[in-house]
Amino acid sequence: MTAKVLLTSIFIGMLTLAGCGNNDQQNAAGAKSTAASANTPAAPEVTTVVAEDKIQLIGADVLAAAQRTGDTCSLDSVDGNYSRNQVKLAEGKPHVFRGWLLDEAKHPAGQFSLVLKGAQDFEILVSTGVVRTDVGEFFKDPTLGDAGFNFSSALASVKAGDYHVIYMTKNSEKTYFCDTGKTLTIE
Repeated sequence: MTAKVLLTSIFIGMLTLAGCGNNDQQNAAGAKSTAASANTPAAPEVTTVVAEDKIQLIGADVLAAAQRTGDTCSLDSVDGNYSRNQVKLAEGKPHVFRGWLLDEAKHPAGQFSLVLKGAQDFEILVSTGVVRTDVGEFFKDPTLGDAGFNFSSALASVKAGDYHVIYMTKNSEKTYFCDTGKTLTIE
């Protein structure tokens, strides 16, 4: 009986020490992150309000002619919903879109169109420029750190329905798109 108690005590002690080691590593990493952010003033998040006249119908022929850029974009969240696939939105109410986009040359896109592809296709004219250091870190290129965007729109001119979300960029020669892999349902 004493041997079982002794073995159980040793086992519990080992688990406790193993857990402490992980917590110390996590705390050290968190402290470095906190220290780094404490030395860098946090920029307030900027959310641009998109006027309804910046939301327009777009012809299917424009999308059909566009060339794919690859996986250089993300629609991170809509109204704080980080769902991987489908997001439901109330029609005519303001919604906040957050994400990032690189153009075909792998630079922050600047002006682009967020396209809602559905029974009718709509484009919302927006722009990158919001600081996203995580994008620069991921691609190991700090110059990509302003590839983010945050904008708000009520989408009042967009009809209820399901829409696939893609981003479209244009240069003087061609039109490009990046598929976010997300669907919005406007109800």
